[in-house]
Amino acid sequence: MLHESVSARYADALFQAAEDTGKQDEIQKDLRIAVDLLSSNRELETALKSPAVPNDVKKNIIIRVISGRTGNEVRNFLLVMADRGRLSYLKAVLEEFDSRVRESKGILLAHVETAVPIDDEMKKKLAQSLAEWKKKPVQLVVEVNPEILGGVIVRIGDHMVDGSLSGGLREIDQNFQKTAAYIR
Repeated sequence: MLHESVSARYADALFQAAEDTGKQDEIQKDLRIAVDLLSSNRELETALKSPAVPNDVKKNIIIRVISGRTGNEVRNFLLVMADRGRLSYLKAVLEEFDSRVRESKGILLAHVETAVPIDDEMKKKLAQSLAEWKKKPVQLVVEVNPEILGGVIVRIGDHMVDGSLSGGLREIDQNFQKTAAYIR
């Protein structure tokens, strides 16, 4: 709960600053770059999260790693997080920030599971179909899960559509169990 609360507060603050300056997309891109750079090396990531490493050292690391790769807004934001010992929340802040940007643009997030990887054309068609269904633009997060055997499972908010082979087999099994119980 604390993790969500802290990351939400920082994401809200950064989102408000991005909205005030009209730089939502730029700051989102820069924050993603910074998170990728700062988490690209396990030792670096561990040092930035460690309470044993002084905040000034963390700030110097941040400046060196992201210098020239992000704008001042993101750099300053990260330095504030370092000052307050909150760098361990950085990935969650990015997720929260992304969520606020999507929400402000009216974009839904769809989590999609497939048994095998799908190509960009299929992703585009799926996103279009889901957008038509929900009457809003949709951003896909696709995960390959061989356990579903075939088909697709889609989750958007509280809605789930199970078009997987394993889901179909599970439904057949449940119907069989009900029928068997009825016959007995």
